[in-house]
Amino acid sequence: MGAWGFNTFENDGALDWLDDFLDAPSEKKILEAFSAETTYIQPSLMGRLMGKKPEKFTEELEGDEVLAAGEVVATISGHPANSNPEELKTIPKIHLAPDTTTRALAAIEAILANSNLKDCWEESDDFERWKTTVEDLRERLELLPWSPASRK
Repeated sequence: MGAWGFNTFENDGALDWLDDFLDAPSEKKILEAFSAETTYIQPSLMGRLMGKKPEKFTEELEGDEVLAAGEVVATISGHPANSNPEELKTIPKIHLAPDTTTRALAAIEAILANSNLKDCWEESDDFERWKTTVEDLRERLELLPWSPASRK
């Protein structure tokens, strides 16, 4: 049975992402966690003959990976969570583009609004604790000088 807890790094998906990130830390790996892959589904031959256009399909973000990458951004930027694992205390400084925070916040909002991860937590007794953890991450990212919230 895998790890499952309301703090970000109490979950297998987040820990796996962190291990992969720590093998070769880069902003690219962080940004990949915030990006959903989009593909186009081609209609059948009959559909094309009838004028059907390809349908856009966007994969859902991996919630645990989004939250792990968000914690890495917050940690690199000087706003770590108290519950972070030891490995994050020695994370190398990586230059992050200003839009990294914007992308992190957008991905976190998507997770909170409508995601498989949120659905799983809503069925748990710890939903409110998980939601508080995610909202804390969002608030720490909003403290960063280049976040959309700090520009208001």
